[in-house]
Amino acid sequence: MGDETLMISQTSFYIILGSLLVPTCAVLGMAHVLRWRREKYKTQARSPISDKLLRPAGESLRLRVDELGEQFGDRLSFAMILPGVILAAVLLTSDDGSISQNRAVVAFVICALLLVFLLRRAFQTQAELSQCRLGFHGERAVGEELSQLMSEGCRVFHDLPIEPYGNIDHVIVSSVGVFAVETKTRRKRPAPQGKRDCDAEFDGVAVHFPTWTETKMVDQARMQGERLSTFLTSAVGAPVAVQAVLTLPGWFLTSRVPPGKVRVLNPKRIRSIAVDPHITKLTAEMIQRICHHLEAKCRTVEL
Repeated sequence: MGDETLMISQTSFYIILGSLLVPTCAVLGMAHVLRWRREKYKTQARSPISDKLLRPAGESLRLRVDELGEQFGDRLSFAMILPGVILAAVLLTSDDGSISQNRAVVAFVICALLLVFLLRRAFQTQAELSQCRLGFHGERAVGEELSQLMSEGCRVFHDLPIEPYGNIDHVIVSSVGVFAVETKTRRKRPAPQGKRDCDAEFDGVAVHFPTWTETKMVDQARMQGERLSTFLTSAVGAPVAVQAVLTLPGWFLTSRVPPGKVRVLNPKRIRSIAVDPHITKLTAEMIQRICHHLEAKCRTVEL
């Protein structure tokens, strides 16, 4: 069987080509113009606030959410305009407005493969974006709860950068000591009969949820406490002990073991270990020295 050819009149050829290229160029051009205007505005209009601000709760996740949102939009846009770009390329390489069957099949296969790839990446980005938003909301909720401790003499810092390990979600400094708080936000799933979907139990090694168990979060909280202790000990020139705390907003937590290197608590119960007028492990001078270095690390937000 010979290679069949689809013939298109010259007028139809230009109409089809224009209907494919104009929307594509418009979308790409608009995206470029918006980015250019945003960057130009930053260089021409200076913020009235020149001082750097302290990092709010969830700052790293907020930035990641913004980045993923742009990636998701870009990938969906490319997936929408891709078929038109490929068909336009096929038409532009045609001398007489004809498209052979073989070329049409090849163009279709290439288009389908690229479309599957882009949509898969877009769905992966959307899944990560959903998780980051959940984590961000959890850190904001915990940050709001911890901010109430400042009225009782505590100093609270959020999103402390610890290179190259990422960041510590929250740090509390009080006369009782220094606390590195790691926030983990988990969605509640239907629980088996006889159990509540909001209960979780800590056995010293893992956190047992109604239908699953996690150990990595406990190890991460412990390591974050050790890293903060190492940083502060080096910064102030004296040993600084740090209590690691793992908190899960929205969960009712119980523990099978006595207090240890990692405390697993609901955010509302952190006050019970961070505030005690009868315990003074840190002097006012040491608290000031510690907070000086923490503030220097956290005051990085430019407007």
